[in-house]
Amino acid sequence: MLLNLSQLLLGFVFLIKGADFLVMGAKNIAERFGIPSIVIGLSLVAFGTSTPELAVNIAAAFGGNSDLSLGNIIGSNIVNIALALGISAILGVIKVDKSTTFKDLPLSFLAIFVLLIVGWDTFISSGSESIITRGDGLVLLTFFVIFLAHLVISGMQGFKSEEISKDKISLKKAGVLFILGLIGIVIGGKLVVVGGIELGKFFGLSEAFIGLTVAAIGTSLPEIITSAVAIYRKEDGIAVGNIIGSNIFNIFLVLGVTAFISPLKFNEALVYDLGILFTITILLFLFIVEPHRILRFFKVRSRTLGRAKGIVLLSIYSGYVIFLFYRG
Repeated sequence: MLLNLSQLLLGFVFLIKGADFLVMGAKNIAERFGIPSIVIGLSLVAFGTSTPELAVNIAAAFGGNSDLSLGNIIGSNIVNIALALGISAILGVIKVDKSTTFKDLPLSFLAIFVLLIVGWDTFISSGSESIITRGDGLVLLTFFVIFLAHLVISGMQGFKSEEISKDKISLKKAGVLFILGLIGIVIGGKLVVVGGIELGKFFGLSEAFIGLTVAAIGTSLPEIITSAVAIYRKEDGIAVGNIIGSNIFNIFLVLGVTAFISPLKFNEALVYDLGILFTITILLFLFIVEPHRILRFFKVRSRTLGRAKGIVLLSIYSGYVIFLFYRG
């Protein structure tokens, strides 16, 4: 138990410093190439912070732990919105642009729907059991390719010669910082997840519960810390893009790869958790686009997530954890 606690603490150190390097490197890469920070957040940073989920799920796939795989992804996505964005909004006001609201967030909704369709076979297609097959994994990966195409188009449309900040560094150094940050996040995420899961088992928690809570929070710590660091550095685009991009990566890429390696049995109890994920994603949309402005679609400008909304998101997550404890 002492060893597991030590792993957790060391993991936090790697995560915090890795996130700092990752954001600094990503920011300078974006400036050097004139790419909007939101695109960098949705792609490079999101991929980097999703690597712990990918590592955990691949290991779980080879071990035949379907509940852990699915619980980790669904739980991580809930943590990303309710906890990571909640904490970030409390630390500083987050500005969210129109493109993120009406192009990127809808992809998050699509990812949830696609996962529900390929997973819940007993309801969707009246199957005898619910399984995410290798074919379903290819479907998820196909959507991931479409998402990448969307990022490329967004990057080309948003390309401009941006003014490089005073704390600019060379492209080579920015690349080194980004890679070091990514390595730090991978190592830190692994230490936190391994230590957390072993502690969960020590206290007799179920595999699904560990996946939805301990593993989910552990693998989402890169998103939480990276977004918090981004807000501290006034990089709202990276902070928001990291969260939304990670949620899309987790379902389309991570679950796609996992299911292709080994078909996943879909525990139908997770439908409730998918419902919660869908609900808080809608809530996030409403927070960004205030209800009285929705009818004036084309006049919507940058919206914000502030302290009050952050507290609401954190309160929702606290209630969700309590619900998980009661559910067992």
